[in-house]
Amino acid sequence: MKAWMSLANWAAAWISLAAAAFPLTASADDLIPARYFAGLPKVAEGSIAPGGAHMALRLEEDGQYTTLVIAYDGASIKPIYGFDENEKYGTRWTHWLNAQDLLVSVIFYGRRGGLSVYETRLLTFDVEKKRTRAVFKYDRGENPHQIEDSIVSFLPKQPDEFLVQYLSTGSSPSVFRAKVGAQRQKLVQSYKPGVFDWVADRDGDVRYGSGSRDTKEPYLIIRPKNSEDWIDYSQQISDPAKTFSPLAFSADPDVLYVASNHDEDPAGLFEFNVTTGEFGRLIYRNPEADVTGVRLDPITDALRGVNYGGDDPNVEWLSAKDRKLRSDIYAALGDKNLRFLDSTPDQNYALFVASAPDDPGRTYLFDNKMRALREVSSQYPELDGKALGVVEKAAYRARDGLRIPAIVTLPPSTPRLDDARRLPFVLLPHGGPTSRDYARFDYWAQFLASRGYGVLQMNFRGSTGYSAEFEAAGDREWGKAMQDDIEDGAAWLVEEGYAAPDKLAIMGGSYGGYAALMGVVKTPDRYRCAISVNGVSDLPALIRRDMNFVGGAYWSRHIGNLWRDREDLVANSPARNADKVKVPVLLIHGEKDRRVPLSQSKKMARALQEADGDVRLVELDDGDHSITRYPNRLIFLDEVEKFLSACIG
Repeated sequence: MKAWMSLANWAAAWISLAAAAFPLTASADDLIPARYFAGLPKVAEGSIAPGGAHMALRLEEDGQYTTLVIAYDGASIKPIYGFDENEKYGTRWTHWLNAQDLLVSVIFYGRRGGLSVYETRLLTFDVEKKRTRAVFKYDRGENPHQIEDSIVSFLPKQPDEFLVQYLSTGSSPSVFRAKVGAQRQKLVQSYKPGVFDWVADRDGDVRYGSGSRDTKEPYLIIRPKNSEDWIDYSQQISDPAKTFSPLAFSADPDVLYVASNHDEDPAGLFEFNVTTGEFGRLIYRNPEADVTGVRLDPITDALRGVNYGGDDPNVEWLSAKDRKLRSDIYAALGDKNLRFLDSTPDQNYALFVASAPDDPGRTYLFDNKMRALREVSSQYPELDGKALGVVEKAAYRARDGLRIPAIVTLPPSTPRLDDARRLPFVLLPHGGPTSRDYARFDYWAQFLASRGYGVLQMNFRGSTGYSAEFEAAGDREWGKAMQDDIEDGAAWLVEEGYAAPDKLAIMGGSYGGYAALMGVVKTPDRYRCAISVNGVSDLPALIRRDMNFVGGAYWSRHIGNLWRDREDLVANSPARNADKVKVPVLLIHGEKDRRVPLSQSKKMARALQEADGDVRLVELDDGDHSITRYPNRLIFLDEVEKFLSACIG
């Protein structure tokens, strides 16, 4: 197997980090080939079996991923099995249930009810018998579940079992207890109308459900331990400006960890008594960012760490052992962003990616027994030693005074933002829109910077991680206040002298693609051109499509109501306002995008053609929403480079 041979070469080159150095010595004047940026990260996902004797790594070779199961003895590695991927099937994630059984999620394209959808299946792999088998069995003629891999909880006390939810009847999921090797799964929680997501405690008891009531109002129910009665806590989540995010059950069966700003912003980590409905002690609060998650011990459920957002999302480790482990890694690597892929329950082994905004990073295995930090692979080997763009955090004020956090990436020849003078700039709003950008390696931004462009990525209102109020400020503001935040960023660049006013372009993917199109609709004289990648162009059409999916009517309320907001939706749909566009537009869309269908870009292209606009539509064969195939990434970057060169030089 070709990927195995490649991995063996990596294994032979594993070294102690203390003996390694990775200088960036290339000249900033070198034009890095687009294919270097288009390459897929060498290690996409990874998991480690309890005890550390086996790993599963999703590795890239020749533009394609293979998930390899690997034996590790502390000194060398040996591939023992591989799950090949192709244009039809891919691996979504892996998880070791125990030292012997690996759970594998497989994703592929399908059709249901006339709609193109994603399908997932679960497999188990036995490392001793080298055998795979499907978790779910179906009788002849029985329709398989569309989504099989929605895990509710893994069960450390029963390491060959786990809880999974899927639609059995109605339009809400039930929860089943799955067992490795079992022919059928056991129903443990019947569906309840309006509940889309279930959460279980450390014993595997399903005790929390959330969703929407009548597809309109938020719905939250919690069940006290050893009780059959559900308590409705929907009032805790009814105010969009208030945060009440249940994160996990604690070791105490009556206590739930929640992120909340019921007392003040930003949201801190609190204990919440699910029987009395009262908040307990404040465990942790970051002064500048919302708490976003918790890290629990997989065996005891003891609280080990707290995730928080903001401009520098990170983890506050609470245990001395965790702090020591992380400090040892930081001491060896320096100031890097660490993305932990997995660690063993005893913390003797950890697999992680270390990167920086101007460094695509490397994957490492930390072996605490051997006190060694071993490199698995560079994430983008062809970018090693290349001078990449400087990344700075910034902020500007929106027209109503709201502070908008931003990230600026500069060409390698421009060492600081203060040195930027009348550069050609590309505005790059993120997707979501309930998402956000970080000061981390971004191959889109770095590619643009390598071509001499400054790049502005702004976390406009509606972005996550700052506060519930900041996020809620984006509700139903597609094309309005969120768009104004983006336009105010363009004005800030020009006013400060960083950007040349006649050399501005706007580009984005998904919601960012929508924002790019709305930018040239609302402010047709601001930009010289726009690029939309898998972008939305018709809001009513998107909402109607979302209503075909479970919870779609509820989640699309953040965009607007089809009837009540119909005038706003039309006014803020680029395809219905194409006659206002005065500049060239490049549309790039994946043929198999299941989130935003290709029809959205086709509709925009037709509307621009009918308005005698300058438009080019590029359809990516087998392309998905995130452009995960190397050939498509290369086409995408080549098209962007040619288009921007003609547009802003």
